[in-house]
Amino acid sequence: MMTAIGPAPWQSFEESFTVAISVSAIGDNTVRAAVADRRWVVTKLVLIFGATGNTVTLKSGAGTNLSGAMPFPANSVLDTGDGDHIILRADNVNQAFVINLTANVLVTGWAQLKEIGQR
Repeated sequence: MMTAIGPAPWQSFEESFTVAISVSAIGDNTVRAAVADRRWVVTKLVLIFGATGNTVTLKSGAGTNLSGAMPFPANSVLDTGDGDHIILRADNVNQAFVINLTANVLVTGWAQLKEIGQR
């Protein structure tokens, strides 16, 4: 009889965590850096816009748009997802979670993510 010790090397895993968002530069702003051999999903996203509106595009890495350009007026809030179901996902491993802005205006908030990989 064989007894397995520890996880098999091909067994998948998930790690959940929350990241704070505070971005203000025009162009791509990395919210979560890429991690080798892992992909991510977002289950909750909150973005808070200040006294000036902005247009936001959510991206996987530098080249894959996960949303269209979404204009938000001043003093608005995006609050989407329930924390349990996937609302955004990276299609490939080793991709950063990126928020692209069209104005130098502070956008704050937080995101709940899960990283999925192989052991």
